[in-house]
Amino acid sequence: MSVKLRRILCLVVAAILIFALTACAGSESESEITTVTTTSKQVTTQPAVTTTASQTTTKAETTTQAVEANPFEEFYEISWIFGFCDTYDEGAYDELMIEERYNIDLQCWNISYYDTEGLTMMLAAGDIPDFSNLAKGGKAPHVLYEEGFTRSVPLEMYKKYFPYYYELMENNAPTSFEYNLIRGTEEYYGISWVRSNYKMFYNAPLFRLDWLENIGYEIP
Repeated sequence: MSVKLRRILCLVVAAILIFALTACAGSESESEITTVTTTSKQVTTQPAVTTTASQTTTKAETTTQAVEANPFEEFYEISWIFGFCDTYDEGAYDELMIEERYNIDLQCWNISYYDTEGLTMMLAAGDIPDFSNLAKGGKAPHVLYEEGFTRSVPLEMYKKYFPYYYELMENNAPTSFEYNLIRGTEEYYGISWVRSNYKMFYNAPLFRLDWLENIGYEIP
């Protein structure tokens, strides 16, 4: 084969290769364009949502619990004569128990309520305890009241501060409302012993044991 023919064949092959490459490039371009034009991208637009935080104000209810008043909050010192106080031992367990329970200090005066001479001298000196039973003191309840040693006790005070005693008075009416009564009033010279079987506190009924046994009465 001549040199001239070889050149012609080389040119033809080169032309064919160039044409083939151009055709491939055009095909890829058309394919890309077709893909772009035939594929639609769906874009969904969501409406803008604005969230407003609502502020809730809760009004707290304040509940105040009623506090029960302590009837023994205030401290008292109480002087005392009742019975044979001349032999009383200070600081006994029952005294301490009562003092702690009622927030008080019991001050027992060392004198017997049967000591007429000692009680008379005590009253002559103007001394008298806060609470006492002066059975042998030489002065009756109305005399002590009239001379300013004692004060009266209204019936309403029994109802309010001594309901147990007032109940005893009702259970033993009508005579229980007559003892130590200041005539024409509802006030009393003092607190009386309430009994339905005798009128004065020192008139206690007594029975002979042998007589009771002879009639068949058994002492429990």
